[in-house]
Amino acid sequence: MITALLVPLLMPFAAPALTRCAVPRLRPTAALWALTATACVLAGGWLAALGGLLLAGALTVSALARLGHLIRPLDFAPVVVAYPATALAVGALAVCAYAMPRSALSQLRQYRTAHAQLQNAPTAGDLSVLDRPEADAYALPGNPGRIVVSCTEFRGVQ
Repeated sequence: MITALLVPLLMPFAAPALTRCAVPRLRPTAALWALTATACVLAGGWLAALGGLLLAGALTVSALARLGHLIRPLDFAPVVVAYPATALAVGALAVCAYAMPRSALSQLRQYRTAHAQLQNAPTAGDLSVLDRPEADAYALPGNPGRIVVSCTEFRGVQ
């Protein structure tokens, strides 16, 4: 059982090598979707593995095992290994539960701010130009998607 939980935790270490082999053979759009889907699957595997590790570790405690209607606690590993592994799983899940929504909200705020800045910006097809003191260029997803560049001396889009 523990091996089945450790495999998803170790898979992200193989992902960079697999990515280097697969990405050059794909179109950029397909590569982006493949990498995004792979990252989501790996994150889900991590979450499931940490949850399983947490459950297995929690059921080694006799009070928690009684809550699960077990006659006696699980004996999957020595207490010296089970308790620190459970504590590590709890800590990792807590960090993920805090960081993921915070990151998603931050990215959503940045996306909305970028779209709001483009309301009055001159455009030419998919290109938008912002008059800013610092030079910058980025692609903004959405419908319609935009390529945004900024420059200090803007003379109009031709």
